[in-house]
Amino acid sequence: MSYAQGGVDMFKKIWSLCVTFILISLITGSLSAQEKKGYLSIFGGINSVMEYGSEDDYILGENDFPVTPSHSPLDFGILVGYSFFKGLGLEVDFRYHLSSNLTLEDPSDGDTISIDSAKHYTLTANLIYQFLSGSFKPYVLVGAGIDSLTGVEEQTLTSELGYEITLFPPESKTAAVLNGGVGCIYDLGRIIGARLDIRYVRILETDDQPVLNSVNGTIGLVFRF
Repeated sequence: MSYAQGGVDMFKKIWSLCVTFILISLITGSLSAQEKKGYLSIFGGINSVMEYGSEDDYILGENDFPVTPSHSPLDFGILVGYSFFKGLGLEVDFRYHLSSNLTLEDPSDGDTISIDSAKHYTLTANLIYQFLSGSFKPYVLVGAGIDSLTGVEEQTLTSELGYEITLFPPESKTAAVLNGGVGCIYDLGRIIGARLDIRYVRILETDDQPVLNSVNGTIGLVFRF
């Protein structure tokens, strides 16, 4: 199994589990009068990645394009959460980040190449605290997990000045990730709600990849069960 196929298969399994939770919540929602502490959320949004790398890292023939400019690919995901004590809860969050086109520049001669940023997914466990118990629930959260690249392969491109440039994938495709943020959940009914989430994400440095920082904003639906 390829690395990319493994990521796709994982997403399919998680998605199947989440669809099952939605169906259960819709079927049993009208039958139970107890407080619903479990919930599932599906969402999508934009991941604004900040510029990383430095011209000081330029090495002729090895690192000709050392700076990756800021870019904002779309992403989507699903999470499962459980509120277990007076607004305090735990969430397991899966997000898949799509690619976006960007231009890299050689600082020595201004030559450029156009590439697509790498697709990747994050899987995190987060503590969440909801301040209010009414229909409007603002919250803060913090957590950690992993980030993994998918489908990254060696590729040869032709630059604007006509040079052939070979880009090699990093040896370390998985890194630790930290995130924290704020948001709000608004109950549209007893078992369904809307959610807005904004968080700062920091992918930690590996042997051949620098620290990556981004701001991830999403909107979605919440289903309680």
